[in-house]
Amino acid sequence: MKWSYGNLLFLFSFALILRLINIFILRYESHGFLIEDSQIYLDSADWLANSGVFLAGPKDAPLPQTERMYGYILLLASINKITAHIDFAAVLFQAVLDSITVCMIARIAARINQTAGLIAGILGCLWFNMILHSGLILNDTLALFFLVTLMLCFLRFLEAPSYLNALFIGGALGGTLAIRLGILPLVPVILSLIVYVFWKSSNCEFKTKTMRSVMGTSLTACVMLLFILPQLVANWSIANRPVLTSQAGTHFLFWVAADVYSDVHGGTRADWAFKFDQELKSNIHKFGLSGESSAFDWSNARLEMAKEKLVQLPIIEVSSVWLSKGILNVFIPSTPFHPLIRSMSNISFGNIESPSLISKIVVYVNHQSMEYIVIFLVNVLLSLVGCVFALIGLVISLNKYPKVTAIAAGYSI
Repeated sequence: MKWSYGNLLFLFSFALILRLINIFILRYESHGFLIEDSQIYLDSADWLANSGVFLAGPKDAPLPQTERMYGYILLLASINKITAHIDFAAVLFQAVLDSITVCMIARIAARINQTAGLIAGILGCLWFNMILHSGLILNDTLALFFLVTLMLCFLRFLEAPSYLNALFIGGALGGTLAIRLGILPLVPVILSLIVYVFWKSSNCEFKTKTMRSVMGTSLTACVMLLFILPQLVANWSIANRPVLTSQAGTHFLFWVAADVYSDVHGGTRADWAFKFDQELKSNIHKFGLSGESSAFDWSNARLEMAKEKLVQLPIIEVSSVWLSKGILNVFIPSTPFHPLIRSMSNISFGNIESPSLISKIVVYVNHQSMEYIVIFLVNVLLSLVGCVFALIGLVISLNKYPKVTAIAAGYSI
């Protein structure tokens, strides 16, 4: 369904104004655009801009950058070549990019009808997580841009299967992977769906249908691989195998396992992460580590230790914690991470020691300032509205593309 340029211009302008207001507040209220991981990206971007090498760490002791994908760092390095005010220029660029993402979200929802497109666009304009991340030196805005581009390209492919649309899917998929690997498990299902759609849309003989499906899927895969090939080649020399990052072990041990243990045994996630780290370092020979072990060896050891720790807990407790965390991630926005809101009177939810989720929420609410609670509740309400709207979209998608939607949704779950 075609949309007027007036609607898109309105949504783009509205989204951009809100994001620029956020940037203005962060810049002139002295909170800045940096958060915990921001300096990692800036340091690596500085190395890349000045040496042309994908490195991390201080200037006197650089190490190969193996924990992060190169896409966002390459963007920051490019900005660094243009201006010294890299953080301010980056968030301005992200504000524009995020406003374009809002327009694409509206275009996707407009397949239902004009009203649905407008509602989705306005929700995108107001969505706090999008506004928040567009004003911080983090890769979320760029990753979301490519992910929504992938969705729009795939939708166009469903409407008109062609080699060109398959190529666009490969580019969007590769761009997303070059920034965040969260979508990696969906790669095989996307490629399988491309085979299926090409096959079903062809009204020719078996051999021609097979060739068309194979060629279309191969085109998508090849374009996607072009985006991640630089990192695969760079890491091959370190790990001696095709691997993209060494972040998996860190994530599963210090975030997943530590988070589960804090809920089951009490304490904070940070305390358990520190305890696990010390235990690993004191048992390096058990995991085959030494002073010369690479970041990928350490990642594998952390993965192994995380599995050991999680297996020691009853499966029902791990499942219960995992389900509650999943629900919180869906319905609770990233409000506490905004630098301005962080300056208000509040405590970290993850650092509350309490035996149950309900009591933890009660303690959390009782220790927040009134301004913090109001902002938080407004954004929870907005998240709930967005989730309801997304479920309606899923039902409509199931009705229009039942097999494709069911396969993709089932695989995602």
